[in-house]
Amino acid sequence: LITAERKVSSLKNAVEETRSMLEQSDKSRRGLEQELTEAGDELGKLVFNNAALDMDKRRLDADLAEAQVTLE
Repeated sequence: LITAERKVSSLKNAVEETRSMLEQSDKSRRGLEQELTEAGDELGKLVFNNAALDMDKRRLDADLAEAQVTLE
């Protein structure tokens, strides 16, 4: 009986430890999901800014080419 009670106690402790580890894992997962969402949002902003800068560069290149033709 004493041996069985020790096993039960040991198993209960193992279950509690497993629950604690599961909770920590879940908390970490939620944090990583939030970071992933934020990174995706930031990527979207950077892609938009990159496209806008590329359009500005093309416009400036065209203006420069036009000015060079005018000067010739």
